[in-house]
Amino acid sequence: MNVHHIALTMIPRLGNKGLRTLARLLPQAEDVYSLSHSQLQDIFGKHTAIIDAIEHRTTLADAEQAARRLEEKHIRALFFTDPDYPQRMNRPGCDDCPALIYLLGNCDLNPHHAIAVVGTRKATAYGTTTTHRLVNEMAADRPLIVSGLAYGIDTAAHSAAVAAHIPTVGVLAHGLDRIYPQQNRELARQMLANGGALLTEYPLDSPISTSNFPARNRIIAAISDATVVVESTARGGALITANMAIGYHRRLPRRTL
Repeated sequence: MNVHHIALTMIPRLGNKGLRTLARLLPQAEDVYSLSHSQLQDIFGKHTAIIDAIEHRTTLADAEQAARRLEEKHIRALFFTDPDYPQRMNRPGCDDCPALIYLLGNCDLNPHHAIAVVGTRKATAYGTTTTHRLVNEMAADRPLIVSGLAYGIDTAAHSAAVAAHIPTVGVLAHGLDRIYPQQNRELARQMLANGGALLTEYPLDSPISTSNFPARNRIIAAISDATVVVESTARGGALITANMAIGYHRRLPRRTL
């Protein structure tokens, strides 16, 4: 776990695109803190807050504390240059994807196939049954099933994957020190025991905020080869995920059920 990578993500206004650009310029994160003031100005221009944070190393102490807590909880921090980072999120056009993610579990995030299965929180009995049938039909190819651990179709997708003994990843909109909704805590435990994982871009102690959920959906779309929407309202989060998948040039399987 590279503490300097965590420290860089804590710098205000640097952002994911800035982190990716900076890492390409300086592959060794610690080298950023050795740059002179003029070199920092050449890179960041008038972004004095970023320059000051790097020069004064204001985020390093917090990053070291965060790294210790992550290790205690067996959580890995994966920077986008790490080979275990989901490489589908490094494809062209995915620069808005998080430069650093937090992972609980030993799941391979770079499998041969990864399929997102998403839908409404208010799933019908038909939608739940259809989700289980779809996952069961895919089980022979052992894809990674990706969803958001929410109520409804997400829960059905993860549960079906666990029942079929194939790995599944829940992408969360908050830190890994909690599970939301709480009713899915046992499901999350089963996912981890089944070789799955929980993943987020948010550090520990991040509050649950409604604004995080649309941002979370871009990870679901980008980490997957294809997105399957089982049921959704006209303005549901599942359609947000589908539109993001289209933007990332991922396939959206079409099928009449």
